[in-house]
Amino acid sequence: MSGSSSWGADHRRNDRRVSQSRIALLVVLLVAPIPACSEGPLSPGQRHQLELARARWARGGSSDYTVESRIACFCPPHLSYWTRLTVRAGQIISTEPVEPLPDGIESSTLGWQTVDEVFAVIGSLDSDMIRAVTLRFDPVLGYPLEVRITCHENIQDCGVVREMRSLQLP
Repeated sequence: MSGSSSWGADHRRNDRRVSQSRIALLVVLLVAPIPACSEGPLSPGQRHQLELARARWARGGSSDYTVESRIACFCPPHLSYWTRLTVRAGQIISTEPVEPLPDGIESSTLGWQTVDEVFAVIGSLDSDMIRAVTLRFDPVLGYPLEVRITCHENIQDCGVVREMRSLQLP
C-alpha cells in the first residue's frame, strides 16, 4: 500500500511541475515581444491596407502611366510643386510642372519616384526614426494618394508628405 501512496504523491508533484511549466511558458509568450507585430512604424491595419493597395495596383496598374505628384520635405525645391511624371517601362522618363515653377527652380526627374518605388519606401520605413505614418490609397487602382511621415522630435530634417493624383493609364 505504501508504494501506491508514494506513487500518488509523486504523480501530484509531477502534475504541479507540468502546470508550473505551462504557466511559465504562457507568461514568456505573453510578455515576450512578437516581432511580426512590432516590425516598422506601420500598424497591423496599415500593413493590411498596404497589401490590399499593392494587390489592386498589381491587378489594374501598369508600368506605363502618367501621374501628378508633389513632395513636401527637406529636399530640392522642384519636388514641392505639382508635376506630371511620365513613366514608361517602370522608369520616369520625363517631368512637366503642372503649375509654373518660380524663377530659379528648374524641372528635373531627380527625386521623383514611381508608384512601385513609393510602395517600396512605405514597406521599408524605419521605426527608430518615425513616430507616425498616415496612408491613403486610390480605391480603384491602389496607388498611393498620400504618404505622410512624421518623425520623432529629436530627428532633424526628417518627415515628408508625398502626394499623387490624376493617374492616367495609356
